[in-house]
Amino acid sequence: PELLGLGMLLAIASGTLWSTYRGTARNQGLPPLARAVLDRINPYLVWIGYALPLAGFTVLYTLAPGSWLLYLLTGLTAMLGGAIWKFIVVTRACYQQGFSLPRLPQRGSGNRAAPVRSEYSGA
Repeated sequence: PELLGLGMLLAIASGTLWSTYRGTARNQGLPPLARAVLDRINPYLVWIGYALPLAGFTVLYTLAPGSWLLYLLTGLTAMLGGAIWKFIVVTRACYQQGFSLPRLPQRGSGNRAAPVRSEYSGA
């Protein structure tokens, strides 16, 4: 029963984090196309990733603590929700145009370090 309670708590926490992520996306600088992708996937993710696992953990906790099939389905829906979240954020909602490195690292160290590159290569 303790793990079922933990599962319910984690489903609630995960849903809250998703809601907060979507709610602050604009202020955090997510571009409009990325926010549109998140808005499109939101209903599916809420049901598959948060509502169904929470309902499954609740039923297991209160009514059917010995149902191995419900354990399996609840765990699979929770994992599927996490996989959907990760897949969408990494592959569909990522509109990164490039990156900036403010300082480039120097290769090597000490007297065996590679020489510093100059602007003029002499060629």
